[in-house]
Amino acid sequence: MTRPSTTLRKLMLLSIPVLAFTMIMPDIAFSKDRARSGSYQTNRGGGTFDASSSRERGSSERSFNRTNDRGTTSSQQSRTRNREDGTGTSTRSHTTAGGKTVTETRSGQKTETGYESDWSRTGPKGKTVTGSATTTKRENGYDRTGTWTNEDGKTGTYTGNTTRTDQGIVSEQSRTNANGKTITNTTTGTRTDNGYTQTTTRNGQQGTSTKTVDVTHSEDGTTRDVTLTTAGGKSKSWSGTIKVNP
Repeated sequence: MTRPSTTLRKLMLLSIPVLAFTMIMPDIAFSKDRARSGSYQTNRGGGTFDASSSRERGSSERSFNRTNDRGTTSSQQSRTRNREDGTGTSTRSHTTAGGKTVTETRSGQKTETGYESDWSRTGPKGKTVTGSATTTKRENGYDRTGTWTNEDGKTGTYTGNTTRTDQGIVSEQSRTNANGKTITNTTTGTRTDNGYTQTTTRNGQQGTSTKTVDVTHSEDGTTRDVTLTTAGGKSKSWSGTIKVNP
């Protein structure tokens, strides 16, 4: 990730907790209507969660709540899709236990080579960042380019590509902020017998950092072990386990 603007950085940071928690969730294939609940445990403590989904032709809705001793964090998502004209929309919101909310809306149009989309993110202080992206599909993946603009009129660009391999995926991203500074991320995901391993290398203003995630599925749940090595050479590790109720 780049540091394109204070607003955009805050929006990205607020998204990290729910994204990180989602990574340790087992793959839940939602049908028309489904609900799941369970518990989780990390180095910082544990809690419970519940997730639900409803789907009908052309639209879907999902919700997710996580509760621990700090309160409840919730996320909602709704999507619509029109197969006839190739358009779609999505709305997402994420509210932390402290009451901070980030919302995101997207609209897209299918093209002959992929699709084009416009998006808007609003942070807890009401500041909004808007952007657009073009995605071009390939036989074994896709390429994406885009731009963003904050309320101060500052702009940035980003490019990326994701390629499927026999072992998993390789993803490369590059983001340039209004000051011309660029940060690149390279992520490699490899399937294992009982999960997958994901390694991300980040080259930015402070140097190069590496993050490795090992996800393992078992009868006792799904465990996510993380090791982060900073640009300064410092290393730290943490883990989390989640179990879905029968």
